[in-house]
Amino acid sequence: MKTLIQLLSLIISIGFCKVSVFGQTSRDQEAIVYFGSGVQRSGSGAVISSAAIQNVLASYGLNSSDVLAAYPDFNETDTLVSDEYGNTYKKMNKAKVFVIITPNVTVRNQLVNSLLAQTEVVFAEGNGHGESQTIPNDSYFTSQNNLYNPSHRDYDIHVTEAWDITTGSANSIIAIIDKGVDITHPDLSAKIAGGDQTYQLETLGDSHGTEVAGSAAASSNNAVGVSGVDWNARILPKDYTNGPSSLQGAILMNRKTEEAVDFGTNVWTLVHSYHLADDNGNLSPYSIMLREGMAYAYKNNRLSCVAAGNSQGQHPNVANYPGGFDMGILTVANCGDGSIINPGSTQGDWVDIAAPGDNVYTTNWNNRYAPVAGTSMAAPQVAGVASLLKNYRNDLYNDDIIQLIERSAVHVSDGNFPATPNIAYGYGRLNARAALDFLRTPYTLQHFTQTGGAVYATTNNVKMILLAFPGVADGTYIVNKIEVRTTVTLPSTFCSVNGVWGVGLTSTGYRNDGGSCYGEGFCDVVAQSGNTVTLRTYIYEISTILGQPIGTYPVASAGAVRFGYSVLGISIGNPVVSGSNTICTPTTNAPFAVAGSTGISAVTWSATPAGLVSFSSASGFSTTVNRVGSANGVATIKATMANSCGTNSLIQRNVVIGSPAPYGINRQGSNCIGSVIGDNVFTIAPQSDVNLSDYSFLWSYQKGLTNGFLGSGTSVSKKFTQTGTYTVTVEGDNSCGTAPDIVISFTLSNCALTTIEAYPNPANNTILVTLSNPGAGANVDLKTNSGSQSADLIKAIVLYDVAGKVAKEMRCVNSKIS
Repeated sequence: MKTLIQLLSLIISIGFCKVSVFGQTSRDQEAIVYFGSGVQRSGSGAVISSAAIQNVLASYGLNSSDVLAAYPDFNETDTLVSDEYGNTYKKMNKAKVFVIITPNVTVRNQLVNSLLAQTEVVFAEGNGHGESQTIPNDSYFTSQNNLYNPSHRDYDIHVTEAWDITTGSANSIIAIIDKGVDITHPDLSAKIAGGDQTYQLETLGDSHGTEVAGSAAASSNNAVGVSGVDWNARILPKDYTNGPSSLQGAILMNRKTEEAVDFGTNVWTLVHSYHLADDNGNLSPYSIMLREGMAYAYKNNRLSCVAAGNSQGQHPNVANYPGGFDMGILTVANCGDGSIINPGSTQGDWVDIAAPGDNVYTTNWNNRYAPVAGTSMAAPQVAGVASLLKNYRNDLYNDDIIQLIERSAVHVSDGNFPATPNIAYGYGRLNARAALDFLRTPYTLQHFTQTGGAVYATTNNVKMILLAFPGVADGTYIVNKIEVRTTVTLPSTFCSVNGVWGVGLTSTGYRNDGGSCYGEGFCDVVAQSGNTVTLRTYIYEISTILGQPIGTYPVASAGAVRFGYSVLGISIGNPVVSGSNTICTPTTNAPFAVAGSTGISAVTWSATPAGLVSFSSASGFSTTVNRVGSANGVATIKATMANSCGTNSLIQRNVVIGSPAPYGINRQGSNCIGSVIGDNVFTIAPQSDVNLSDYSFLWSYQKGLTNGFLGSGTSVSKKFTQTGTYTVTVEGDNSCGTAPDIVISFTLSNCALTTIEAYPNPANNTILVTLSNPGAGANVDLKTNSGSQSADLIKAIVLYDVAGKVAKEMRCVNSKIS
């Protein structure tokens, strides 16, 4: 037992020693590597079976003890997850992600390049650490001018007007991916939904996460401190500095994002007010680990609101990550006090929206409040508005919220929604009230899908990293990216269209990503002309790196692609005129109304032809209708609707007045008699759009002095066996009385054949047919088989009556027609 205890002590000491050494290393010394093969996880360490990988490490003085499992607790069997809509998504296999500790950043960068040349490596990149986007501000303001600026209302985000519509709900949770949140703060303590409840102000020296949380969702209307944008949303702190030593930098940021998503479906919004940087404050390049985390959130219908960064002065137009990811997120700039972009706010075509970020008064450490500045303070305001939108209408997709916020923004230069975003402030300054107004009358937002498209273009032989990609293992592949397009016609119920956009979550196609793809659904609009819209997405034809075909994903052909899209506009709905089918008396007072309408401001009533009906009121959404005297006929009741688009729409309904006969008789049958011919069928043929449900019908016929009853209902049949002229009469009755009789006449003849002669026989190319007593309507159809080697080129002669039925068929056998 003593030996065992000593052995355990040794293992524990070695383990803590390793963690201690790792903990003292800089993130700049760490390489993040995804090994597709050749390296396996063993506890928190690694077993390297690939000689090539061992040789690369050895060339830099490294070995397996310098390789640590980035996700030692990741379950490889748990890579499939389902979202709230029942869709299944794949996680990246993080059991294959490792951290390699190097002596310095120079060796780290050289090692990454060497590893990227190895076939066992899916990706390799340098690690970094998170830096907050707050700029310290010495000024102190006692009002939140970003939310309400009484001196310049055009500068604030108009959230006070939005609060007239909704102040949010505790059902909404905003995740704060940051350096922890002070959960004891009086304006935050009642809002904490769970998450990481460790706060490390003493070691980190700032209260950044607390400031972000207060800006998004501080307790409001409680006579204490400040107001958050969403008064009632709860807060989920996720501390990207709080984790095992092997889970730091981009790895821990990825993990905290995934944890926030997995916390529950009501974590609708995530705030990322940080960027990845090295120890000297230099911006880290594109990070696959960060990007995969953002993709995981997107695929689960979460919206990530990300600070653009404050490095425009030091690094003009250089992306901060994750803010530089141009994929299903909202990257937020700082427009100062609301009037002009802060000169430090990072600029680029990845910027989507701007919000006031200077002197934002918010929660601070030790139960305090302070004015702070930066894109970090702008991003949580956007997250708060996104939370209000999702709470107001729960079926919104993340793409919907992005578009609502962008399309409602105030464009600083001219107030119009630009076709492309400005690199400084994206589509404009955040406007909370205008975004919510898009979800209220007279606007409507509807979701649609269309299946089937056509190949538009193909980009061949693209080398790509596919991660969390359904149907294939994580790895590097050769991809033919097939662009698929379709054209849709928007519903005629929209009298005005404010916007059309693609919805990735309801589409079966992928993004046109450059060197990597993470399995996100994608659809976008490439052209719109009036009510005609062209949509596109991409399917991937995938082969191994050696060119062996694997398959086409996510569907096998362009015809199977599903395009998901949303339409925002003013709709009149599907209005109809409701009311009676029949009006009998001048005192019926039959009620009529416009039903199923939206966006209608007024209705005017009329009828054609004149003189059949009168209205109790010629305007209004409802009226009553009466018969004029003893008038008979069909009246078209018309409702002319003034809609919110400033145009008029017309709907109408045909109504029977009195006892007219708004129908005719349709006869189907031959003019021949005999057993070959079959029945005559007589059917009521109503006038267009006339409802005859109030009518009953009786049928009779007459031939000379002979007459008979045919039956009742809307259709009867009869086989006649005598030649001559027949008259068929139908009598109609409705609740008002008896309608005039409707009559048709027809003549039947004896169409029987007596003789037929065809010559020459056998024939070459022409045959002459002579009929004796062919009767009315008999036709000859010659069936030949000119390709046959038989001497009998004419195989048969078939005679049809005028109804298309076979009257006689003669076949050629042994050169004789019989």
